[in-house]
Amino acid sequence: MGCTNPRNVGPVGLLVTVLSTFLIITTDRKMGFAKIDISEWWTSLLILLTVTELLIILIWSVFSLLPKNRGKVFSKRGIYAIIRHPIYAIIIFHLPIIVALFYKSFVLLFFLPANYIFWSHLVERKEEYLVGMYGEDYVDYMAKIPRFIPWR
Repeated sequence: MGCTNPRNVGPVGLLVTVLSTFLIITTDRKMGFAKIDISEWWTSLLILLTVTELLIILIWSVFSLLPKNRGKVFSKRGIYAIIRHPIYAIIIFHLPIIVALFYKSFVLLFFLPANYIFWSHLVERKEEYLVGMYGEDYVDYMAKIPRFIPWR
């Protein structure tokens, strides 16, 4: 398990996600695909709820594993007792959903499974590194706690 630290997983994944989201929205606009047909009130409410959940996860993540401890320990408390990678979950699900609602794009919603698969492959590298760093303790943690979604 001699994997080097894949520190670029988050930034590279975020960049690919943002670029692909931009390309999908651009293509959607040029091709004129069907739009999500809900009122502005419902759209605003759904965006507000999604952003609220995003902020709760983000704040909970920070308090569950303080930035000064990142890379030194792994936390099994707080949100990390529910999912292993809460920040990546935000990037995978929340950001595309917010953009899809903002642009009323069905096409972007269909992109979510591909985004999930892409991130799953990226995070496998990071988890190999974490297993090398923390050993059986992390293997046991992976067996008990789901990667991105709090149910299996």
